[in-house]
Amino acid sequence: MSLDIYLKTKEVNKTKQTSGIFVRKNGKTVEITEDEWYETHPEMDRPVIFQGEETETNIAYSDNITHNLNTMADNAGIYEHLWRPDECIFTSHCDKGTRLYRTWKNLNARCSGKSNRKCYDNIFLFEDWKNYIFFRRWALLNGYKDDLTIDRINTNDGYYPQNCRWANNTIQAINKNKPSTNKSGFKGVSWRKDRNVWVAKLLINGKKKIIGSFKNKIDAAKAYDDFIIKNNLYHSQNFHENDNIIDDKDYKKIIIAADLIEPLRQGLHELKSRPEHFKQFNPDNGWGTYEGLVEFVDNYLNACYEYPEADVEVDR
Repeated sequence: MSLDIYLKTKEVNKTKQTSGIFVRKNGKTVEITEDEWYETHPEMDRPVIFQGEETETNIAYSDNITHNLNTMADNAGIYEHLWRPDECIFTSHCDKGTRLYRTWKNLNARCSGKSNRKCYDNIFLFEDWKNYIFFRRWALLNGYKDDLTIDRINTNDGYYPQNCRWANNTIQAINKNKPSTNKSGFKGVSWRKDRNVWVAKLLINGKKKIIGSFKNKIDAAKAYDDFIIKNNLYHSQNFHENDNIIDDKDYKKIIIAADLIEPLRQGLHELKSRPEHFKQFNPDNGWGTYEGLVEFVDNYLNACYEYPEADVEVDR
């Protein structure tokens, strides 16, 4: 029995189903050529070879390793990352001290009421974002830069993927709550007493833009929202953003290759720095070796560097 790992990308590539011969070597299944078969098995009959056809697949990388090496992997600190990545809580010590880590820590503290600064009472925080690795992945895939801050599109709603973005101070200032002097109850809508109408207006680059006058304040608020959407502005809206619904299908807890890079790098360093220590865990039955695990982790790490956004899947 073996552990099979796969890195799957969004792109579908054509690959030829090779016609090689598969054997067990160093605790894993490998493909060898016909010549290699004859060299290692001169007394055996010629193997039957099937000519494969070109197929489509989204598997960018795959490999396997014997279960006999799980104790060695565990001692190197990478058992969970190899065998059970979907259940693994990734450590964040490598990012401590970074601005992104501090952003995550402060956000969690303020939403849980554990901050000395202003706390966000009763503001929803996406459950996955209580785990740094999932917040970090969303941030890096959605435009995070060190000169930006996290911004709620609808300032009256919570912190979750569909309602958050990375914005500069200018956009943050534009996207603020309606002032306490607002009497309409809607952003960008005010009463004009001399004309007896509700006026929809907003500031664009410091200049006032009058959208229109309306007899009904709800119509004015809708016109305000429509103008923002039509012109792709960053201003917070009155109605449309409330349509955001958190759907688990939109944000699954899928481990991607980038999540594995740091733990695999550290594990490989540990394996290579103490070979004699790890060789004591070589299986007694000869199925799997220290050298085989080092090669497996090294190749896997290189694949993660090459396909950082690929989904990780394992078959145990």
